[in-house]
Amino acid sequence: MNIFKNFIGLAAIALSLGFASCSSDDDAPSYSNAAVSNSELMTILKAKGYQFDENGKMLLDDKANSTTSLDLSGTKVDTAALKELSVFPNLKELNLSSNGYGPVFHIASLPSQITGLDLQGNDIYDFDGLVTAKVENDEVKATILHEFTKLYLPASCKYNVEDLMPFYTQNETENKTVDMQMVNDKGSLEKYNTLREIPDEYFRAYLKQKFASLFTDDTHIDISKPMKNSEQGESIHLWYSSQYENIDKINSIEGVEYFVNNPYYQDFYVSIGYTKHYTIGYIMPGANIKGLQFTNISTPNGVDLTKAKKLANVTFGNDDYLTSLDLSNTVVANQQLDDIDATVSNMLQITNCKNLSSLMLPKDPIGIINTVLLSNLPSLNNVDLSSIKAISTLCIFQMHNASIKYPALTNVYYTAKNTLEELASKRKISFSLSKNVFEKSETQNFITSYKASLRDRYNSYEEYDSFPWSENI
Repeated sequence: MNIFKNFIGLAAIALSLGFASCSSDDDAPSYSNAAVSNSELMTILKAKGYQFDENGKMLLDDKANSTTSLDLSGTKVDTAALKELSVFPNLKELNLSSNGYGPVFHIASLPSQITGLDLQGNDIYDFDGLVTAKVENDEVKATILHEFTKLYLPASCKYNVEDLMPFYTQNETENKTVDMQMVNDKGSLEKYNTLREIPDEYFRAYLKQKFASLFTDDTHIDISKPMKNSEQGESIHLWYSSQYENIDKINSIEGVEYFVNNPYYQDFYVSIGYTKHYTIGYIMPGANIKGLQFTNISTPNGVDLTKAKKLANVTFGNDDYLTSLDLSNTVVANQQLDDIDATVSNMLQITNCKNLSSLMLPKDPIGIINTVLLSNLPSLNNVDLSSIKAISTLCIFQMHNASIKYPALTNVYYTAKNTLEELASKRKISFSLSKNVFEKSETQNFITSYKASLRDRYNSYEEYDSFPWSENI
């Protein structure tokens, strides 16, 4: 009997220990499956009271589980780290204001669960991964890649047409409720819309002559409206008084950005270079811009030509803000003969841009170009034109500091008939220099190699302080 009692007692103790063990497992701390590997983000989250194990996995306590909104404003956290916020099981909204982001914000850097986003105080005007869109039957049709129910945007976003406009119109079409607001010119948030002001009376009048269908009232265009067929393909030309009778009265060209940055118009080009000096906002031309000629125009926010895949004619002059120009994705010196548009041609002209330090041509170009004119670019230390195989006019002036790689020519490009002529034929390349460029050893070598194919045109470029090189060899 005592043996039986002892057995019963031991069994009861074992059973109670088993229950205790199960209870211990249920009470064990739970951690996220994924880890936070970015040390900067880890430090920020720890300062906010979130806890992690030695492997960087977040403790899923009441604080972590109840977090639906997270304020990371002013932290400057790297956007590449944002994906790691998926460790929060119920996070829906992020405040990323005043983090120095821009000009591009990659939506794909966000966890898919984020449906609320505050980006005020950043210099963003391009959103990668928000939508895909195309024109169908004269209307922009969009597929939304990341859904948002709240989206607060900085003032710089008014220049974005490619992403935000179709995101907004597609949500409107589908009757989705999105709290979409953008900072206005007064610094306060207001409901997003597709109306944009053209403030200058005379520039506005010029645009109305060409694109009347886009105007909704006396001062605003609607960036979501398609042009009439008769307006499609119209280009913007403000170079000579003969092009617009009130050209000398234009004091601002603000609003040209909404044309340059709209990839849903048919192919066109923009050419502005009157004597007045203007300042414009963010510039990111799409694949429908064939020519971009800006002289006496400042671009303090830079120029992004990443998407300008049809850009064949590039001119910048008297722009102290231009620091780099990447033509890698353009067709400058990179078109077949049959593809060169006689109206636009294929040209590169950069003058009096004192802070331009980087100039990059397409990496594997076809090598045909009408004109290259480079002048007074004191910060440019390297000029690589070696990919050019055929050219009509080559001018290089006042390039004191630059090491120049000249074209490796195989032909002369004869623009009048759009043909390639043999070197040393009757067709010559117009070649003009300043004295300091002439004295460079690489220039002497180029002249020695191609002298029979070159014609001195110094008398056509006296304004650039050209030098009669043919008389001094």
